[in-house]
Amino acid sequence: MYSRLVPGFRRAPLGTVQGPPTVARKGLKNSVEERARNILGHYGRHLLIIFVVVLVVHDIFGPHGYLVMRRKQQEIQKVNEQIDSSIRKTPRLNRTSRI
Repeated sequence: MYSRLVPGFRRAPLGTVQGPPTVARKGLKNSVEERARNILGHYGRHLLIIFVVVLVVHDIFGPHGYLVMRRKQQEIQKVNEQIDSSIRKTPRLNRTSRI
């Protein structure tokens, strides 16, 4: 009935949504984008600071962090000192190994 009143209007087949789907999606997309921009604008600096702090903590205390590597270097130094002391204690082995 409405199609008779408005020229150029035709009725959509049954089971379909009337109107272009891009209009509804565009409005939804803009509102989601706006909300994301607002959230990032409000919390962006805080998130960046938290991210940097997490990276620094991971760099210091992580599995390959500063403290772990320092402890490993100390262990290597102790082993090297033990090897040097054992070499000094056994001079005759040094003579035979050179021959």
